[in-house]
Amino acid sequence: MRVGQRLFLAVIPAILGVFTVLGLAYWGRYQESAPQVLVAIAGVAAVLSLIMAWTNTRYVAMRIERLAGRTRTRTDEIEQIERVVDHLSSAVATAEADKSRTREESERERSDRAALLSEVTSSTIRLMEEARLPLHILLENHFGDLNENQEEMLGTSRNAVDAADLALRQLRDLMDLDLGRIELRHDRVKLNDVIQSVLPLVQADAERVGAHVTVELAPGLAALRADRARLQMAISTLLRAHARRAPATTNLVLTTDATTGGVAVTLAPAADVQRDTEIALAERLIAAHGGSAAARDGRFEITLPVASTPVGQPG
Repeated sequence: MRVGQRLFLAVIPAILGVFTVLGLAYWGRYQESAPQVLVAIAGVAAVLSLIMAWTNTRYVAMRIERLAGRTRTRTDEIEQIERVVDHLSSAVATAEADKSRTREESERERSDRAALLSEVTSSTIRLMEEARLPLHILLENHFGDLNENQEEMLGTSRNAVDAADLALRQLRDLMDLDLGRIELRHDRVKLNDVIQSVLPLVQADAERVGAHVTVELAPGLAALRADRARLQMAISTLLRAHARRAPATTNLVLTTDATTGGVAVTLAPAADVQRDTEIALAERLIAAHGGSAAARDGRFEITLPVASTPVGQPG
């Protein structure tokens, strides 16, 4: 039986008792006596009302206690879930903060190492300059007779110093790029003009190994916003590196074309180029211009973003 039905049944004897009391009051006032049957009914109704009220009240109280117990249990479970969620949220926030702090510390350490390496490189370049000058004087101004072997050794030493000096300068530029010390110009440059300027060097390197270069430049390519001198140096370095390592009798196809949001220069087939300081600097310069340089699918490709305004308009 439902709680509502029990409460309704508990009210019926009370209603019957009320009417009985009213009857007793009527007969007691106007008749000065009440029928014995009515008195008996009133007594029975009062007792039944008391019993049913007690029974149903107790039942309702037990149901309420059980419901309260379930509610407390569910509340406890919800509180436990909330505590777990709060704990996990705190753990995630702490982990993110630790990760961010670690990343910042790593970036700071990397920047400090790059700055130190740049300073050491600059110091070494100055020492190389001091070593180069005496070699140059000895080779260009003969203060005495030098035999052929002496001149060859001095020439070899000067060439080695020049090569080391160039590598150190490239390494310093690489570090300065990472440190943001080199500010790139934003000239409006056409890719085909850059390729035309470096093409003779690429063709000469290919011919030295017995290879040949075929050029296919797409007309009407959008302009780049770039540091022309540094971009030209980077593209020349990368293309010449592949041309110098091309197998003999290879026909290298050099092309330019438009891509989604940019332009690309491709040299195929790609060669197995070892990555040194010069190559690393060229790739970093391409990346500093927002582009990429990579060998894939048997060809070497350099991609660069185009300028946001048409050629001839101020950017």
